[in-house]
Amino acid sequence: MASHDVAVAPVPRLRAVQALARRARALHGWLERPPLILYVGALVYVAVLTYLSWVRFEDLSAGTFDLGVKVQGVSTALGGGPVDTPDWMLTDGALGPSLFGIHFSPLAYAIAPLAAVLPPALVLFVLEWSALAVAALLVHKVARDSRLGPGSSLAISALFLVFPPFLMSGLYDFHYVSLFPALGLLLYLLLREGRDRMALGVLFLGACAQEGFLILAAFLAVQLWVDHPPAWRDLPWPFRWKGRARMALVVAVLASIGFVGELAFLRSVSPARSTILFTSIGPGFGPGAWSDFLGLKLAYWATVLALTGFLPVLGARRAVALAPPLVLFWFADNPGFSMFQWQYAFLLAPGLFLALVEGTAVLGRALRALGARFGPSRSGAERGMTPRRDGGTTRLRRRMASAAPGSVPLALIALLLLSVVYSPALPYSSALTDPRQVTNYALPANSSALDALFASVPTTSSVLASDYLFAHVARGPHDYPILVYGGLLGHLPPGFVPTYVLIFVQDAPWAHRLDPSFPSLYGRVRDVNATTMVCVPGHACASVNYDVVLFRADGPS
Repeated sequence: MASHDVAVAPVPRLRAVQALARRARALHGWLERPPLILYVGALVYVAVLTYLSWVRFEDLSAGTFDLGVKVQGVSTALGGGPVDTPDWMLTDGALGPSLFGIHFSPLAYAIAPLAAVLPPALVLFVLEWSALAVAALLVHKVARDSRLGPGSSLAISALFLVFPPFLMSGLYDFHYVSLFPALGLLLYLLLREGRDRMALGVLFLGACAQEGFLILAAFLAVQLWVDHPPAWRDLPWPFRWKGRARMALVVAVLASIGFVGELAFLRSVSPARSTILFTSIGPGFGPGAWSDFLGLKLAYWATVLALTGFLPVLGARRAVALAPPLVLFWFADNPGFSMFQWQYAFLLAPGLFLALVEGTAVLGRALRALGARFGPSRSGAERGMTPRRDGGTTRLRRRMASAAPGSVPLALIALLLLSVVYSPALPYSSALTDPRQVTNYALPANSSALDALFASVPTTSSVLASDYLFAHVARGPHDYPILVYGGLLGHLPPGFVPTYVLIFVQDAPWAHRLDPSFPSLYGRVRDVNATTMVCVPGHACASVNYDVVLFRADGPS
């Protein structure tokens, strides 16, 4: 009996793995094949920064704003939210209960399934640092596409990862603007390469992250026109433009319309919003505010440019996307926009690093021209002339010219070391304008007891929690924080009595002012004394104790 070979089809799981491997190879090729060390560095970056963010969270150093807002929004998204009750507290209900009263971030719905399996704060931290690591890979592609050498491209990518303003912004809880660098650079690259459908998908994703992305998207589209301008005779006729410029116009128009639409939606949810980006109780914005905190603004931008070697000035042709944050920083009357401890540095990333790459390319071309001008040429003997001894000045010029082309990677390495020196983990970072430093490197000694305390609060029960405890228990739409900034902010909804009260001992008087039935109608459930070490760079470590107490209403809530 003859035997026949029977082809065995791959099992579905193997086919899925093979498809994933093919996609990974295609993505690696599209990214201009970044070196393995960049991938390893990005993974280490995500792991280390996620850990430090988690330590800060577990150490009760992450407050209601902004982590608690995002945790509550993600936790309640599957139930019809997200909600933003902390902002209700801050404005006495003027902004309403919805997260969309202050920012349009429906991306919370996409994150919610993961938050149902893992701690919501951990999901947000991984998302934030992973997005920044992806942005570093995209920066590498931008550099390689600009014909920078492998060393220069790797150095610029590494500089993005260790850039102090980005590290400090990321260590301040979680913000959806941390996704802007990756989304903005990806949108720019896809538009430049004519991948229109993917570019529209990224535009939609950015619009779902936060409304401010649409402003950046419009200016990134303008950047495409600067890079690849249509012919003058075709300017009045956009349909004659080449596909790349025409698609950039489409994106700019869609982004502008989308921003106006999102603003209208935000105002319908929260009529108290007074201007495009701010609420009536938040920072102001206007042409007359340019002189407010002028010294702080000058110091901020001088530091940003110094940390990039002023190369973005040389590459100003690619700095179009810096226009929105420049206007925002200069005409806001809030000093927070010019402090490195806040999240606004993420708005700079796309335009700043596009300009940095362009400035590096400009510098490289200038140095190569210098080398060609003063570099070694054919000797006089080769030209049939009598050799002539070079003077000292000529020899010096030639030596400088021969070293000039290789000095670009060295300059970038110097900038990289400068950013490391001013890392938030080192004491020198205190010289920056109001920086955020890494103060804790290990979890509290009894963090497991704290976690058990937080887990004992039922997810379906209403909670009133101290500011820095709120993000640990904000799981439902009826959870509210105690916000004390020189005085009590806001009040609870009329007639609302929380089932649980979770507070630091010193917040008991404030809890009583919010809920007069506390503590008389509440029973003490359990308490934990947490001890942690605070180690500010450049100073001696100090031990800090937290007395956390959980109460439950004895009567009906």
